[in-house]
Amino acid sequence: MTAVEASTAYGRCGKEIYLWEILSSCGKMKSVVRVDERNRVVIPSRIAKALRLKKGDALWVWVEEGRVVMEPAKSVADAYFGRYRIERWPSDLDAFLVEVAKRWWMSRDT
Repeated sequence: MTAVEASTAYGRCGKEIYLWEILSSCGKMKSVVRVDERNRVVIPSRIAKALRLKKGDALWVWVEEGRVVMEPAKSVADAYFGRYRIERWPSDLDAFLVEVAKRWWMSRDT
């Protein structure tokens, strides 16, 4: 049996389907990816599209029970959008809040 034969199955209607289609129909999308020499991986396009990931989006990455888990990180700006009336938002709220946190942390040491 070849790798292609092993990764295919037949659906209820007799149509040939691939293993990833079975997994995605169960709510799971899995792919094998390789780690390059700089420890990078490429997220397959169908998974990136399903999660609506765009170039430059941030991901949380952690290890859980021997697995690498990635989850899209929500922007601080998105989390607080509409909660407060602000006359003028900073152009990059995330960077602004990081700077505020740095200044607060540095002021604690003095």
